[in-house]
Amino acid sequence: MFAFNMLDDDETIPNNPLTDPNLRKAMVSAIDRDAIVQALWGDSTFVPTPFNFPEYGDYFDPDRKRAYPFDPERAKELLAASDYDGEELEWHITRGFYPNYEIAAEFMIEQWRDVGINVKMTIVDNFSLAYERPFHMLNMSMSSDFSGDPWRPLWLDWGPNSSRVTAKHKTYVPTDKFLELGDKFVKAQDFDSRKAAYLELVAEWEDITPGMYLWRNVVSYGVRDGLDWDPGNSAVTIFDNRFLKVQ
Repeated sequence: MFAFNMLDDDETIPNNPLTDPNLRKAMVSAIDRDAIVQALWGDSTFVPTPFNFPEYGDYFDPDRKRAYPFDPERAKELLAASDYDGEELEWHITRGFYPNYEIAAEFMIEQWRDVGINVKMTIVDNFSLAYERPFHMLNMSMSSDFSGDPWRPLWLDWGPNSSRVTAKHKTYVPTDKFLELGDKFVKAQDFDSRKAAYLELVAEWEDITPGMYLWRNVVSYGVRDGLDWDPGNSAVTIFDNRFLKVQ
């Protein structure tokens, strides 16, 4: 995914057009992510609805739709409702870190151009350089922890103590409503009330639009004959007897 830099001050980026939520929503609506993912990955992955993965068990809803799907006409309407005036938006991308990311970015820049949004891709060699300001957009990979519960990606990755809010490369400040709903989500005691709070919090995240999911990350691997390996669903590769069996 990527994060929009929503801040506007001398320390981050003055006169930042992305403080306007209509511009952020227009940018999400202008991108045909399903077509891009199909072109780059085939059937290996998919574009997720925010914070909605099968690993979340009863929280997962395969029928829940994204609030801002691909809709270029809606993108133009949102853009017209914004204060955007053609300013160049700079997108910092770390070279080669996320497979196919730079290629996807080229497609996206052209689709933004089609609706009147001017984005420049700046590719750098490491995250330290990517974090150097000024930037309007920043590549990232988060909000997709597969631990069986949406609490960590939704609240820990976007709440008041997250890197998006506190780090040197911070990109946004949560709304009062997001904090209120997050507190409700954290304090819920039973599943039904917790799921209802989760859905309210997701709806507020989509209304803020602080970032955009691109695709579920793809990890490919090969295993030789005679080994039975369960890769699990962690970013850590483990080869002990809990995950690896010799046949």
